[in-house]
Amino acid sequence: MVVRTDLRQWPAALTAALVLLLGIVIASGIVVRARLGEPSAGAAGGPLPAPGQAGSAVVELSADARAYPGAAAVRALLHTYFDAVNSRDYPRWATTVVPDLAARQPETTWASDLAGTRDGTILVSRIEEADAGGGLLVLVSFATVAPVQNAADLPAGRSCWNASYSLVQEDGSLRLDSPRAGSVIRVSC
Repeated sequence: MVVRTDLRQWPAALTAALVLLLGIVIASGIVVRARLGEPSAGAAGGPLPAPGQAGSAVVELSADARAYPGAAAVRALLHTYFDAVNSRDYPRWATTVVPDLAARQPETTWASDLAGTRDGTILVSRIEEADAGGGLLVLVSFATVAPVQNAADLPAGRSCWNASYSLVQEDGSLRLDSPRAGSVIRVSC
């Protein structure tokens, strides 16, 4: 038995299929945007200020990060960390990182690497438990402004960072662990 198909019906069927597919794509986009939140204008987690500016040094939390039960402690640690970096307070910075990291970055090297820089537009977008020992994985984005090329080879201008910081329990408090290879990405912005 031969089934004949009227070719005049194909354009209507094809149009209906394309409209259905377009509807699915649009609905998927709406769901993804609702789950991830509004896109930011800059890689540093939010709209960037004027060129040459790092933005506010206040550590902001996304709705997702705020939902984590220990978010306040994470925010406090990162606030102390970035405040110490911006004020060039090495002893205070050393209280926010594991002793091994502080030992590998003596104060003179640390100060030289940060010469003239300022961090801002800081956003914690996600906090997740990394292990049963209280370790955390924290996704952070921020901007750094460097007026001149510095000792750490940070180019002059503004850089935006996306980092996956490991936080560990050290002597009963959270500390930033040494960065792992590939856990920090920098782009000019």
